Amino acid sequence: MVNKEGEKYNVWLKLDFENSDQHVNYKIKQFSDQYGFNLEKTLANFPIKELSDPEQKKQLLSSLEKGNVQQVTVKQDEKEAKYYIEAVPQFKNINVYDQKMQMVRRQNIQDFKVNEGPGEREGQKPAKKQEQKNDADDSQPKQKQSRKRKLSV
Repeated sequence: MVNKEGEKYNVWLKLDFENSDQHVNYKIKQFSDQYGFNLEKTLANFPIKELSDPEQKKQLLSSLEKGNVQQVTVKQDEKEAKYYIEAVPQFKNINVYDQKMQMVRRQNIQDFKVNEGPGEREGQKPAKKQEQKNDADDSQPKQKQSRKRKLSV
């Protein structure tokens, strides 16, 4: 995009299909660099095989920046699985889909992120989470917390 002064800047555009203007044209939402979404940093949180090759990484980023859904390979334990991803700049994240284009929780994929600590295997969850889980199992059963309804005034 170009601003009034003629300076170029990058922006993500999204059609808002729920709102239209007086001429029944859909409104456009813009997410500029100041919004804070960095696609490359977001993808670094996932164990995507294509990110290790500079040429494939460049192609992947380019395709996602155009708004495409892109197939990626994710290494889980010792297996590789195929997923589809798309950039979602509005929420500063990506959406992950399986082979049947069913939504997959990002956390399920991120849990297999390569851990770089000594003694931890690739694809293994951090020991700290497992310890917390064991501590919770050893303690007394937790009582259900009552939910109070908030009344509108």
